[in-house]
Amino acid sequence: MAPVTRTELRVDLLGPLRCVVDHQPVEVPRAQVRRLLAVLVARHQSTTSTDELIEQLWPDVLPVDPRAAIRVVLSRLRSNLGAASERLESGPEGHRLHGAGGDLVDFAVLVDEARRADDAATEVALLEEALALWRGTPFVDVAGPPLLDQQAHELDEARWFARNRLVEALQEVGDHDAVARQAAGWVAERPHHERLAANLAASLAQVGRKGDALHVIATTRRVLRDEFGVDPSTRLRDTEHAILTGAVELGGRRPTTRTGDELVGRAKELASLATGTGTTVVVGEPGVGKSTLLEALSDRLAADGHPVTKAAASESPRRPLEPIASLVTALADTAGRRPTAPESVLRRLYPDEASRLSASAAVNDIPTLLAFYGRIWAPSSIGALSMIKMTAMGTALLAV
Repeated sequence: MAPVTRTELRVDLLGPLRCVVDHQPVEVPRAQVRRLLAVLVARHQSTTSTDELIEQLWPDVLPVDPRAAIRVVLSRLRSNLGAASERLESGPEGHRLHGAGGDLVDFAVLVDEARRADDAATEVALLEEALALWRGTPFVDVAGPPLLDQQAHELDEARWFARNRLVEALQEVGDHDAVARQAAGWVAERPHHERLAANLAASLAQVGRKGDALHVIATTRRVLRDEFGVDPSTRLRDTEHAILTGAVELGGRRPTTRTGDELVGRAKELASLATGTGTTVVVGEPGVGKSTLLEALSDRLAADGHPVTKAAASESPRRPLEPIASLVTALADTAGRRPTAPESVLRRLYPDEASRLSASAAVNDIPTLLAFYGRIWAPSSIGALSMIKMTAMGTALLAV
């Protein structure tokens, strides 16, 4: 029997939507069909319910018959995909696009490989390849769905993370000319970004452009004071002093590569989080490794037998308490009992989630990690405190 050949599908979204089937460009002319395709790709092969797709495509005003409308859009997408329509699956649980390649996945993979690279030269090559994938603003011609708005913000932060790491990797290999060429535009784009400004200034000084280096620092200082009302950080001041005294030293970045259960250069912070009490807030500039540190903490606590509960921000402002509902449900399942007051709230807001609450009355005193990723809608925060507290009564919590 001859092997089955699957149709190749690629959808790029780091810029205007670009769809390719078997290496041939495919036009997706209708705006709602493009938005649907983008939402399904952004779901990374996860199944999305019909109701959620309706909320994504019509976040403000629903059509007269939403389910009939989404069926029409799905049908048109299948028609546009042609031979690749087999990759669009629909069933009772919802819809998903499986096996599609694209720049969202490629970018994430390349940045992850760069993070794990053993040497700076390899890291430079991988990050340059990742950043070259960007053709413009993500989802620029499919704006509207709340999921895409959220992911556009997250992708922008991921790009700044990659830019910062590229600059520091270039410094490690001694290519300060490349830093001066690439980072100048980035600092102009974000003049308040002290870490990037300090690195650019240091590299400019290294290639004999002391005046330009001091100008970068002066601009950043002015922006920080005029727009944010704060003084520059110690790092920026130290870089300026080193340039003025002729003692420029590039501060080597702290590696955040995993080695077993530890993060190199972050063992102290990891131990403090794992054994600490009270409330701990992890803050820092984009790209310094906050999420990586929390992932390592999550892995450690889970390996030690602690329940670990995670929640991402709701992808729609129409469902602001969804991540909190998920947390309360997970806590109830973990603790092995049904909460009282939150149950009525959950049943009213999200009956499907509430139906999963356990009816047992057992009490669990094992600390639980609550890791909030992404943005939690402000109205959710107040409800989160009371709902989680009531659900976890008698349970020790480590909330991050």
